[in-house]
Parts: sequence; structure tokens; C-alpha cells
Amino acid sequence: MLRLVAWLDKNLEPILLVVFSIAMTAIVFVQVVMRYVFNSAFAWAEEIARYLFIWIIYLGISYSCRTRRHVRVMFVVNRMPDSVRRAVILLGDVLFLVYCFFIVVYGVRLNINTFNLRQYAMSLRISLVFVYLSVVVGAFLSAIRLIQNIVNKMRNWSAPIETFERLEAGNYLFNDERDP
Repeated sequence: MLRLVAWLDKNLEPILLVVFSIAMTAIVFVQVVMRYVFNSAFAWAEEIARYLFIWIIYLGISYSCRTRRHVRVMFVVNRMPDSVRRAVILLGDVLFLVYCFFIVVYGVRLNINTFNLRQYAMSLRISLVFVYLSVVVGAFLSAIRLIQNIVNKMRNWSAPIETFERLEAGNYLFNDERDP
């Protein structure tokens, strides 16, 4: 079971991102062929491609949290002493974690309201809960990744600053190996 969790920890977002990207690209390609070659189109194709793109965005946020590749402006932080830099970097992760917590809470409320109001996608006739759930799932996975990053930073507090800045979440929680 632990191996499965470690495997999911490492591969969940990339697999979903690839599958959703391939599905979205294929749907858009078929839609373009249908429209320009056969002068006919599927009513649902544009809508499902849009919803897949939304899922890709929120899963991408989580993946970028895991790999520490999200956009950061480090101009001022890079001019600080190493000890202050470490604290500011850690504070940034903690503040982002708090933000993710609020997004999850209000995203769940949004999904409950959407379910109660019985809101459906126009052409697919599926509940918009499945679309809005992307926000909750993305923020929840981002929160997990941020917690992993915070734990990793605390474990490696005395690492060289260049290594400390690039520490990413990984399966160090499941075994003794630590990602540099």
C-alpha cells in the first residue's frame, strides 16, 4: 500500500495532465475536421474541451507546486541574507498553503450550492459540480504539495541556499531518500 501511495505521490498529476491534454487535443482536432471537412460539428466538443482545459490548469498548479516551478519574483529575496531568504521562502509556502485552504473551503461551498441549484452544462447536461470540482481538487493537491515542501524545507534547513530554494516535494515522506 505504501508503494502505491508513493507512486501516486510522484505520478498522479503528470498522468492526469497528459491524459487530459491528449483528450482535449483529440477532441478539438476531431471538431475542426468535422466542421471544415464535413460542415457538421459536435455540440458537446467545445464545451468538454473547455472543461478539460480548466482541469489541466488546476492540476498544473498542483504539479508546479510539487516541482517548485511556479512563477516567483525573487528580485528582492535574492538580495537578502541566506537566513532571511530561507524564512521568506518558507513564509511564502505557508501563505500559499493558507490560500489553498480557503480555496478548498469556499470551493466546497460553491460545489454544494451548484449541486443544490441543479446547475448543468449547456450541451453536455452534466452537473457543473464536475467542472467546479477542479478548483477544489487542484487546491487540495496543491496544499498537500505545499505541506510536503514545508516539511522538506524544515528537514533541510541548513542545506546550501541554492539547494534549499529548489527543494521539491517528493516521496521522501515514504522512505529515507530526500530529493536534492
